[in-house]
Amino acid sequence: MLLDTAAGRFWTADAAGGTGTAGAVAVSRAVAGDAVYLADESGLVRLDVADGTAERVFGDSTTSRGTPARPVVDGETVSAAWLPEGAGPGTLWTSTGGDVTLHYGGLTLPAQRRPTFVAAGDSLVLNDARSGWVWSAPDGALLPSSQNWNLDDDVQTASTTNEQEPPPVIDPRPPVAEDDAFGVRPGELCPFPCCSTTTIPTRTCSRWTRHPSRGSTPRSGS
Repeated sequence: MLLDTAAGRFWTADAAGGTGTAGAVAVSRAVAGDAVYLADESGLVRLDVADGTAERVFGDSTTSRGTPARPVVDGETVSAAWLPEGAGPGTLWTSTGGDVTLHYGGLTLPAQRRPTFVAAGDSLVLNDARSGWVWSAPDGALLPSSQNWNLDDDVQTASTTNEQEPPPVIDPRPPVAEDDAFGVRPGELCPFPCCSTTTIPTRTCSRWTRHPSRGSTPRSGS
């Protein structure tokens, strides 16, 4: 089946016609038997794939119910929902239980809404992805905790600068080298553990420079 939701048209291998929908349209993912469900802002349309007929099974073509969710088909049960802007209320419809009211709990929804059905184990919930609000299905009960998404106020932490000067070195003394013991192999690199065998009395930073060792040659290294 090919759908043009903007023009309200459909085409199958054997038929073509109008869907009877208008405005924003959400299409069911699953096919229930030979039918596809289309939810527009006014209600729900069942589109028969076999004979190419469209039937509005809920709502009318004039009353705006809000932003539609994508219909969900689970076995023999079809679920659809709509969320309007403002204080509501919204609408939840199932083929087994009819329509129920979705209350907003005294709050309002903004102009941008994204109602989505989400599977929660063996049950189904309706979630507005924009606000985070959640209603259970098929009873349409609002979960009050889902409306409490206010984050704590940002805590402004002032940056501090430590202007304390390091203590001066009263008695500077040079590092004291101690005897080193390590093994080498011809033709292989060997790390020299100079730092681990050197004592720095003043505990300050030291700079190491490379000098040829006594008796070394370019072949033996330094």
